[in-house]
Amino acid sequence: MLVSIFIFTVIFSLVLAYVRGEEKSRALELSAQDLASFIRKAQFLSLTGKEKEIDGVFRFPRGGYGVRLSVCAAPPCTYYLFGDLDGQLDYDQADGEQIGAEKITLPSFVEVSGLKVNGVEVAEADVVFRPPRPTVCVDRDCSGDGNLSLKLFHTSTGREAFIFINSETGQVSVD
Repeated sequence: MLVSIFIFTVIFSLVLAYVRGEEKSRALELSAQDLASFIRKAQFLSLTGKEKEIDGVFRFPRGGYGVRLSVCAAPPCTYYLFGDLDGQLDYDQADGEQIGAEKITLPSFVEVSGLKVNGVEVAEADVVFRPPRPTVCVDRDCSGDGNLSLKLFHTSTGREAFIFINSETGQVSVD
C-alpha cells in the first residue's frame, strides 16, 4: 500500500509541475497578445478617425495615433498610447501627446528583451498609424519597408514570445 501511495504521489507531482509550467507559458502568450492588441488599438483609432482627449481637448491628432515601444529589462514594463499632434511621427512627451491613462503594463515576470527595426537592434522605436488608410510608420519611415519585431521574455521559465509589425500590410502578429 505504501508503494502505491508513493507512486501515486510521484505521478501527481509530475503532472502538477507540468500544469504549472503550461500556466506560466500561457501567461507569457497572453501578455504578448495584450500588447499586440494595444498596438492594434492605435491602428484602429487612426483608421476610424476617432477623437480622443489630449491635453483636456477632444481632437484628432494630425499625425495619427501611435505607441512608443522600448526595451525594458526592469519589469514591470509600461507602454503608452499617444496622439501625434505635431505630425512629426514620433512621441513628444513635452508636447502633451500622451493620451490620458491609455497605457498597458506588462506583468512583473515579463521583460522586453529585444526590439528590432528592419533587423537592427534599437533601444526604443515609435510606431505611428497615419490616417486615412492608416499608413504604418516605424521610426518615421512611412515607405512601407520598415518592419518591427519585439521580443518578450518570461523571467521564470526562459520562454520567449515575439510581436511583429509589418509596415507594408499593417499586420500586427504574435508568434
